[in-house]
Amino acid sequence: IVMASMAGGAAILSAGIALFLSNRIISPIRHLTQGAERVSSGDFTVRVDEEGTDEISELSRAFNQLTTNLQSLRSVNSVTLGTQDLDQLLRRLLESVVASTRTEGGAIALVDLSTDEIVTESSFRLPPDLTQLRHKIGEGLLGRVVVTGQPVVVSDAQHDLRVTNPDILALGVRSLVVLPLK
Repeated sequence: IVMASMAGGAAILSAGIALFLSNRIISPIRHLTQGAERVSSGDFTVRVDEEGTDEISELSRAFNQLTTNLQSLRSVNSVTLGTQDLDQLLRRLLESVVASTRTEGGAIALVDLSTDEIVTESSFRLPPDLTQLRHKIGEGLLGRVVVTGQPVVVSDAQHDLRVTNPDILALGVRSLVVLPLK
């Protein structure tokens, strides 16, 4: 009887371990695999459950970020392929980026080689005070990004010493992302 109880206990323990492995490892991997198959078919809206703190949860978060990025790239790509006029292209590109990043607004500035100034070519949902600004190459945040080619992210524009433009500070801009277009 003791042997039978031990064998029965071992079977229950084995079943418990199998159930645990199925719920914690196999099921999330199966969902990631199914999600990857949908992405390979062109569905970039797929998301997987991210709950937890283990490696599979980290992989799930990375997968979801990847699909979000792919969805944004597809949106930008469709905008650029359907437009021939530069002004219209910049406007549509900017609208797409603002929508996909869920920001309040944005601008695209280009270098005017005849004046060595950076001039706003297109803006979306920004006050006119911000879109009329001209910057010298190398000066201010935008000018430094043009020189270095490196993006800058400012989380608190009102307290970041790199933000020196009084117009930006006066308008109460909270955060900035300045990206070089190469």
